[in-house]
Amino acid sequence: MLDWDWEKNNAEDLNPNFLTCGSHTIAHWKGHNCGHEWQTSIKNRSKGNGCPVCSGRKIVEGINDFGSKYPNLLKDWDYSKNTTISPSSIYRYSIKRVWWK
Repeated sequence: MLDWDWEKNNAEDLNPNFLTCGSHTIAHWKGHNCGHEWQTSIKNRSKGNGCPVCSGRKIVEGINDFGSKYPNLLKDWDYSKNTTISPSSIYRYSIKRVWWK
């Protein structure tokens, strides 16, 4: 099973051979490409919901935040006007409006 975290799920006695794709059981997952770890139901994972970091549903500073992806644009970021938001708190495809110099 792709992305199934065998180590953590075995510790909780979860066996994918005895669970259905519609199960609401929460399991541990680990991205086979990225290595990020997360938990979600088997049902959500079987619908195609993969790694929340890689898909941008979860922002991790230094990995997928705007500032990390576009460090060359930080010189134009207006820190004095963007007091409630920072480049490390938004995703690169965010629709939030920000101030630029």
